[in-house]
Amino acid sequence: MEQKTMNVEKTVVVNTKDRRNAMIYNIFFRRKWVTCYVGIFILFSIAVLITGFTHILPIPKLLMLMAGAFLFLLIGFIITIFVSSKGDSRERELVFDNQGLTTFATYNSKEVSYKWKDLFFTGKTKNYFYFYLDAAQFIIVPKRYFDQDEIEAISRYI
Repeated sequence: MEQKTMNVEKTVVVNTKDRRNAMIYNIFFRRKWVTCYVGIFILFSIAVLITGFTHILPIPKLLMLMAGAFLFLLIGFIITIFVSSKGDSRERELVFDNQGLTTFATYNSKEVSYKWKDLFFTGKTKNYFYFYLDAAQFIIVPKRYFDQDEIEAISRYI
């Protein structure tokens, strides 16, 4: 069976909401163990605080302080995600073909090509494609710029 050739060219704009969604995906969904540990710590902290304040069990004040501090730090971490994802919208030209992905960032006139096999990780959600160049760097591609046939063609490589 002959494989179809793919050539999809689009210019996309990545905004603050896109970056924030990408950070949340990267931290909590791509690394599911982080979500599991955070969930356990949240449940434990809330249980400790409720149990301590209602005097159901004699909970040491140090443990209650630690539980409260964890929740406070978690709120700070979430605020950091929102603050660090702010910035100007960035326009990026993308070309998807059978060999890989070529990107041209118009704000710094830099063109780079990546072969599908050389990408560290690829992921997709309902609204985005994520192409990881290494463990920390990734390209955010909002699906809102593509029609259904283009999304299916790109999805075959993910």
